[in-house]
Amino acid sequence: MSRVVVPENFRRESELGARLQNAERLLIALDFDGTISPLVARPEDARALPATARLLRKLDELAAATVASARPTFLALVSGRDIASLQVVAEPGEHSFLVGSHGAELRTPVTANVDPAVPLTEAQRELLATVTEVLESVQSKHPGSFLEYKTLSTVLHTRGMGAEEASGAVVMAEKALASLNGVSLKHGKEILEAAVAHSSKGEGLIWLREQTGADCLLFAGDDVTDEQGFAALKAGQDVTVKVGSGETIAEFRISGPESLPALLQLVLDVRS
Repeated sequence: MSRVVVPENFRRESELGARLQNAERLLIALDFDGTISPLVARPEDARALPATARLLRKLDELAAATVASARPTFLALVSGRDIASLQVVAEPGEHSFLVGSHGAELRTPVTANVDPAVPLTEAQRELLATVTEVLESVQSKHPGSFLEYKTLSTVLHTRGMGAEEASGAVVMAEKALASLNGVSLKHGKEILEAAVAHSSKGEGLIWLREQTGADCLLFAGDDVTDEQGFAALKAGQDVTVKVGSGETIAEFRISGPESLPALLQLVLDVRS
């Protein structure tokens, strides 16, 4: 069971503070929606809370200042969004790593501005078009739902619908997609995502560790898909933080995005 950590406990002398301070090479990896940004009705409206945005800029500056030092601190955003969307809503700093599409899109600070599109085979493009047609048909039958179109997937959103109506939309979509080989379904908070490329945030975090050589990796996330990220990390060495309610394998828990600034400030306090 994860431990609830309130902002008042984010102290240098805490176990969490000591683990972050003692790391030789520290990587801070953060989910965006529901972690950096509160969940909103429309994905395009999501933005970091002002205090979080300010601290992320400071962490990006810290990453730039320490990259060549003996004790560097790295920053990464790890999202289910494709990188093009993530860059718009998150406005990441120049020295941040980006992991998009649940680990299918990977960008170092050097390549962050390279065309983020992941090459799809002709078969994958055709499959994605079919997936989109199926979900558009489902969406048309369920007022209140809407679709989000990504590079590698199409997402059915049911946020704002009644529980029975939302469940009906998801079940219809699952049944309609069941016969399509090569489609990966991901369930999240009031969404069903149908992707034609298979990846996970856990794979993205493993790549980040390889890129940075981090001996301690802090990952914070709020959704079901973030559990694969927590599972990929090393218990007792890395730091896993569940944001908000829900079952989790994470070691620590904070109440929501409004508590994230205190955690980021702790990182700055022990690493600056």
